[in-house]
Amino acid sequence: MDKDKASEKLMKRVVKSANGCWEWQGGKSGGYGHIVFKGRETWLCHRLAWFLANGDIPKGKFVCHRCDNPSCCNPEHLFLGSSVENTTDRHDKRRDATGEQNGSSKLSDSQVDEIRKRYDGQYGRLKQLAQEYNVSSDQIRNIIRGRQRMSKVSEVNWTTCRLRRSGTSPTEHLGGKKSKTT
Repeated sequence: MDKDKASEKLMKRVVKSANGCWEWQGGKSGGYGHIVFKGRETWLCHRLAWFLANGDIPKGKFVCHRCDNPSCCNPEHLFLGSSVENTTDRHDKRRDATGEQNGSSKLSDSQVDEIRKRYDGQYGRLKQLAQEYNVSSDQIRNIIRGRQRMSKVSEVNWTTCRLRRSGTSPTEHLGGKKSKTT
């Protein structure tokens, strides 16, 4: 590949924004720009920008964005990382697809809130809620205990979740009798 021609082709479709991002204006897939050379060699634009500025990308490395803008091609906004580092970066910046944003989610955020409000610690309630929402009892238990969908736990429900996780029911915590739970 001729680096000068590649750089020229890349920069023809880039708009430099005020925040320093070089926004790719051509074809995109999942927000990431892509560019084709001679009708057969396809590159992701941010990987091409890294390659043109820094040389080869080591095998097994990802080109990650500091700016969290997938269409950005500014080499100053890019860094190399392993799969684990890329995932950790995404998680640390809270860009994981969680709750309703996760394509495999079976429950809406409002359903999760409703489950937490309705759960009263009564024997058989987990199974009843699971059947009603067409999910497993384990999933209901994990939602109630705050192991799943933590972003939607209200302060009141969080206290309840912490008590249940410790083995203490909310009623018992307030001095009442322990209820039988599943």
